[in-house]
Parts: sequence; structure tokens; C-alpha cells
Amino acid sequence: MTIPQALMAATIAACSTVGPAWAQLQNAIPVQDQSAPGSPLAISGTVSFSEAVDGDTLAYSHGENITARNISGQPILAVGLSIRLVLPHGEMRKHAIQFDRFFRPDLIAPGDTLSISWPLGEYRTVAPLRGHPPTIEPHAEVQVLYAQFPDGGVFGAEEYGETILSLRSRAWETLRRLDRIYTTQGPEEFLEALKRPVEPHDAVHVIVKDLLSTADQYGAASAEGKVQRMLMLATRRQEMIGGPAK
Repeated sequence: MTIPQALMAATIAACSTVGPAWAQLQNAIPVQDQSAPGSPLAISGTVSFSEAVDGDTLAYSHGENITARNISGQPILAVGLSIRLVLPHGEMRKHAIQFDRFFRPDLIAPGDTLSISWPLGEYRTVAPLRGHPPTIEPHAEVQVLYAQFPDGGVFGAEEYGETILSLRSRAWETLRRLDRIYTTQGPEEFLEALKRPVEPHDAVHVIVKDLLSTADQYGAASAEGKVQRMLMLATRRQEMIGGPAK
């Protein structure tokens, strides 16, 4: 379902389930690219807002349909972006988004696009409103804060890449630990290690979840093979960046 279709469906559903006391506001607006000059990514897309007021209660939701296209002319290894939303009644929400291809063979090639997309979410109640603040014009801003290239070059301030590099280091150590468990303790202990919860649910959690899915479908040996390939790729990536293996 497209964003306009989702908005239409939400309108129909709201009109059929709530009384006339509700004041509905729905809007889809283009995002503003607030990146500094020279950004390797061009941002486009829309953010959809849905808001309703019933007495002193405000309920709202929003959904993103944003793309970031590599216009740099060279592959990109990792990206950090910031999304800032101002909702129609003044509430501001911020998201930090990271993409890292350090453990994947496919880089973000010139012309490739990254998708940042969530469907219009369920209403969330914010109550009470004090004096019913006036509706303001909603807007959405996206900013490319950081990008790292395969040769180690960067766009943006190094401080914005700290989260990416920290997650990368944790993922590397997790993969090494899993490899050691398979080698020294065997497939059964390896599978048990994959099943242990990984907190928080970040990029490291996603990697382990993918390895567990591989093990469930094809066996522990296939998952271990993927671990070894990721470790070898990471070592090569680090050599290209210009630093020793972590």
C-alpha cells in the first residue's frame, strides 16, 4: 500500500470509528535535505502525518518514505543520518539512522539508493493538551551527518561516525567469539550461543539473528561459513581503510 493509499484508508477507518468530536488532520509533505554542501547522498521523499483531537486528547502517527541516493561517484561504506520531524501540534521527534556495509560484500555503489521507510503507525495518545495549542505547519528535515568511503575517507565530522564504529567493533568481536565457540566447542554450543539474547536490538542483534536463521535453514556449518566469510571481508576492509584489524 502506498503512503497516499494508507492515508486514505486511515481517513476512512477514522471516520467510521470515531464520532464528530474528533478533528482530523492528515498530510504528506516532502522532506527537506539539510545536509552540508558536498554531501555524497541526495535525500528525497515524504513524511506522512496523521493527527486527531478529541476534547483534551491528542492522538497522532507518522510514517516515512525517504530515499538517499549516492551521488558521490564512488562507493560508500557507511552512512549516518539524522531525521527531524515537527508534528502539527508542535512536538518534535528525532531519529538517528545508520547504514554499515563493513561485513557485507555489497557497498553502496554510485547511483544506489538507501530506503528509509516505515508505514503510517498506529495512533499514540498524548494527553492532556493545555489550551489546545494552534496547529502549525509540520515539516521534516533529513541531514547526512557522516559517510565513510572504502579507502577510509570521510564526509562530515568524525564524532558522527562514533556510533557506527562502536557497533562495528562489537559486531567484529561477536563474530570472533562465535567462530571460537564453533572451533573449540563444536556445532551444538555454537547454536546455543546464537540463541542467546543480544541486547540492545541494534546492528549486532541483526547480524546474530541472520546467522541463526541461516543455521535453522541450512545447519550450523553453513552459519559458521558465513561467520568466516564476514571475518575475512572485515579484515580486508580494515586493511583498505588503513588500520590494523580490530
